Amino acid sequence: MVVDPEAPRARAHDLVQALADARAAALVARDEGRLATVDHRGSPAWQLDANVIAALRDKGVRWEGLSLQVARATFVSGSGTTATIRARVDWTAYVVVHVDGTREARPADMGEELDLELVRVAAGWRIAAVSEPPAT
Repeated sequence: MVVDPEAPRARAHDLVQALADARAAALVARDEGRLATVDHRGSPAWQLDANVIAALRDKGVRWEGLSLQVARATFVSGSGTTATIRARVDWTAYVVVHVDGTREARPADMGEELDLELVRVAAGWRIAAVSEPPAT
């Protein structure tokens, strides 16, 4: 899915879901190396997710049971190597596990509609930036 050059236009929902699954896995594992499967290395999206992982590690907490569910995704524009997809990605309920073993339930959260700026690299589509859609 993420390697298909036509995925943003032809299967935006499936592409964003594949990237969201990879992001959730990286966040749950607190593994910055896994960000390479979702974010374009060095991009604003990469830095944002790397900061989340660093904060989780610094606080000594981890997340359990988190998954990200794409509510909707629509191709906005693009070429063969870049694309913009407008999407809403929701967070499922999950548990924050603290270093002392205490567990804190977090409720599901409906995401905001955002524009995902994608770039196509040798390994497939990756998120470069995330922004609010322009006002209409």
